[in-house]
Amino acid sequence: MAVVGKGFAVLQSWKVQASGFGAWLTWAFVHLQFLATPSLRLTVFLQWVWTYVTGQRGSELIVNHHGSDLAKPSEGTALKPAA
Repeated sequence: MAVVGKGFAVLQSWKVQASGFGAWLTWAFVHLQFLATPSLRLTVFLQWVWTYVTGQRGSELIVNHHGSDLAKPSEGTALKPAA
């Protein structure tokens, strides 16, 4: 099973092959069943519904593409080895 995008997934299991919205729903159901507790299943399901309805992204990565000045040693400063 693999999610390709919003409302679309692919599924291949033995001789069964499916794609589209039905495969996406199957993936969601299987994923929820593997969560540990019923309260966690409900929480994740409600988060998914909210995200699907509103179109908001659930999480985003924050990446510093330009590097950080904090990571660079300043001139004349020697790096000390870790103790």
